[in-house]
Amino acid sequence: MLGQWSTVEETSSFGRADCVLLNGNNVFIFEFKRDKTADEALNQIEDAKYAGGGLTGQAENGL
Repeated sequence: MLGQWSTVEETSSFGRADCVLLNGNNVFIFEFKRDKTADEALNQIEDAKYAGGGLTGQAENGL
């Protein structure tokens, strides 16, 4: 993806997001699951506060 910034295994206070993609002012958080449901992936994103400022690595700083 040209012009996009992404990182994998982005650290948060409570775990790691599998992939974070920055596109301008938008942040997309991906949590990949092999043998679990999409709801379980969404719950993990919410519980680990990936979208609520819980990211501690490069994605939070927009680097």
